Amino acid sequence: MREGLRKAGPGIIAMAFVLSCGLACLAVSSFLINAWIGLLASATILIALCFDLLFIPALIRVCNRSAQPCVPTAENAGARSTDSSPMLQGPP
Repeated sequence: MREGLRKAGPGIIAMAFVLSCGLACLAVSSFLINAWIGLLASATILIALCFDLLFIPALIRVCNRSAQPCVPTAENAGARSTDSSPMLQGPP
């Protein structure tokens, strides 16, 4: 998880700040509704960034303690999932 955050973190942070700054530009609009939407959307994106970087990894770690990663081996390569969900299975 640390490696994923290290690799994806800079892109997520840059995207959030660029989007937030772009929407914050609406704050100087003389049309009051645009100004409020710009400020609220900008704040929402920054709050979502905090959740993306802090809360979501912790939640995944807590909820996914017993799950094991699915690593393909020579024995199970090409095997179908035993899950009954049709969305998780490949084509017939």
